[in-house]
Order: sequence, then C-alpha cells, then structure tokens
Amino acid sequence: MPDQLQSLLSQRPGSAPSITPPHRGMAFTLNIGLILFILSLAASAGLFGYERWLNASRQGLIQDIQTEEATLKQDSLADLAGIANALRAARSLLAGHMFTSNAFQLLREATHARVYFTNFSFSSGSRKIDLAAIAPSYQAVADQITLLEMRPEVETVDFGGLSRNERGLVSFQLNITFRPSLLQFRNQ
Repeated sequence: MPDQLQSLLSQRPGSAPSITPPHRGMAFTLNIGLILFILSLAASAGLFGYERWLNASRQGLIQDIQTEEATLKQDSLADLAGIANALRAARSLLAGHMFTSNAFQLLREATHARVYFTNFSFSSGSRKIDLAAIAPSYQAVADQITLLEMRPEVETVDFGGLSRNERGLVSFQLNITFRPSLLQFRNQ
C-alpha cells in the first residue's frame, strides 16, 4: 500500500488523471447517430406541418362543396318551381281542349269481340257517335249494347235497324250519346 500512496503523492496537486481520447470509430458512430436524430426531428416537423396544411385544405374544400351544394339546391328549387308552373299551365290548357281520340279509346275498350263496325260518325256539338255494325247473332248485339251502357262516359245507347243480311249476319245501327267528360283530358 505504501507504493500506491507514493504514486498518489507523486502526482502534482491540481492535475487530473489523464483520459484517453475515444477511438475514431466511436466518434464516427456518434456523429452519424446525431445526424440521423436531427434528420428525424426535421422529418417529424415537416410531417406535422404537412398534416396541418392538409387539414386546412380539407376544411376549405368542404366549405366550397357546401357553398356549391347550397347554390345548386336553390337553382334546382327554382327550376322545379318553373317546371311545376309550366305543368299547371299545360293541364289547364288541356282541361279546356277537346280530345276526340277518347271516343276511339271508348270504342276500342267497349266493343264486343264479335261485333264489327262498318260506318262511324262523330259529332262533338251534339255529343253523339253514330255507328253501323254487323254481329253474328242477336245475342252479340245485346251484349254489345250492354257493354256500352256499362261505361261511365256513355249517357244513352239507342239501337235500331235490326236485319239479317244474305250471309245470315245481323246488321244494326247504334246511336251513342256520351257525357262531356269523354272529350276532356285523361291522365293515363
């Protein structure tokens, strides 16, 4: 122990024990680590800023979309109101217009399958349809009259001129008086 004491005493007062400098490989690794740390901090800061910019852009786009949507809704409502007014005007015009084609629709729907019309006369002023027809039997004539009388558009059905022709078919005349509603527009 005296040797140790002697070595301690032989050192000059105030001098520190000597530290050997690190190896060059350790300094290089430390520098690389420090550079990577600084780069990762910069990348994190950049990503944080980019995220904030994206969120701000997103909010701006959402506001633009909502503004455009509100504008489109107002334009669409104005267009729909215009279309509704045009339809209302068209319906009022059609309500006052006579539709003689409804008479043909009535005959198409209320004609017996075995009855054939050979003459047709239409008068909207007197509300009459005069028809000449041929049927295979008197029963078919009666069925035809019943079909017409069941229609709500028909006011009265008069028939006459019953006769058999040379082929054995029954010829007859029909006079149909129709209601004024027959000539009005029908929404089908």
